Amino acid sequence: MTQAVEDGATRPVYYESRVVHLKLDEKTLALIDATYDALEQQSNSQTIEKSKKMLGQMESVLGADSTVASLCDDIVEHYEKNRANLLTGKASPSGHLPFTFWGSWEKNPVHDSYLPSENTKKGHKAAGRNTRAAHDKYSYTEYTEGVFLGYRGADHFGVKPLYPFGYGLSYTSFAYEGLSVEPAGDGFDVRFTVRNTGSVEGAAVPQIYVAPLSLKVLRPTRELKGFTKVLLQKGASREVTVHLDRSAFAYYCTPIHDWKVDAGSYKIQLGTDAESIVLEKTIQL
Repeated sequence: MTQAVEDGATRPVYYESRVVHLKLDEKTLALIDATYDALEQQSNSQTIEKSKKMLGQMESVLGADSTVASLCDDIVEHYEKNRANLLTGKASPSGHLPFTFWGSWEKNPVHDSYLPSENTKKGHKAAGRNTRAAHDKYSYTEYTEGVFLGYRGADHFGVKPLYPFGYGLSYTSFAYEGLSVEPAGDGFDVRFTVRNTGSVEGAAVPQIYVAPLSLKVLRPTRELKGFTKVLLQKGASREVTVHLDRSAFAYYCTPIHDWKVDAGSYKIQLGTDAESIVLEKTIQL
């Protein structure tokens, strides 16, 4: 990882990695197995009633009065119906990616540094750090992407991902209009209108990015600072407000060991994903 300093330069930071085991308890593992068996049984059956019988196995593990067992009952009850609705278009998917699909390992910003080169290994050895073969786990990993982690690295490194952060599909379509940014409380209120322009009900996930224009330190081109989910019937529209507080414009300043907000120009961008900006406004701090 690199740290930003006042002159905009960066310096590498090395972190020691440790293996942490997140072991599930036996009851939870049994629940996972029982849920899988129930869903698999339902997929192969013609009626929901057959799949309900599998809940007996869950109740024997969790107890008949278990809240988790009740939730599993609901999952099995609606699984087939929801799946059919999605496949036939009666319901529209509304999920958006919480990460970037780069399309290939070579496109990933950490490609050149994740597996240490011979020169990097020599440097670690000289500094008394542990290094091991490429197929082993490392005691030390060099995070050369710095603050350009994940989607923040796409613009900085000039990489076009296969599917960007925040990307999603829907059976309907949406239009955005009337973007405004007004001071409010400890920050700004970002207002805009979302309209369902398609033929079915669906949910839009508008995303608000902040892009600093007056850079005093090395920073990403834009960063996600707010989002919301808006469910709309076909042809319907709604005005949406997303509040950005002062922290939306801050970066961590290493010389003062605290968060800092620089005066200057910032673009407030409304996007459907990290690469698709549909509206923007410039403000001054």
